[in-house]
Amino acid sequence: MKKIQKLCNIKKNNYSILENEIIKIVKSAHFICKKCLRVAKEKKHLCKSKAI
Repeated sequence: MKKIQKLCNIKKNNYSILENEIIKIVKSAHFICKKCLRVAKEKKHLCKSKAI
């Protein structure tokens, strides 16, 4: 399985391939990206993270 570096860089058509990995990253999110508004548990998965 492919490792996800930044959620902000994932293209729409790759969501189904990476679904399980994405679920682990966004479950119990503590950070939001100021650029694209995606959320993640750890700020390393976002390009412009801000604590929520």
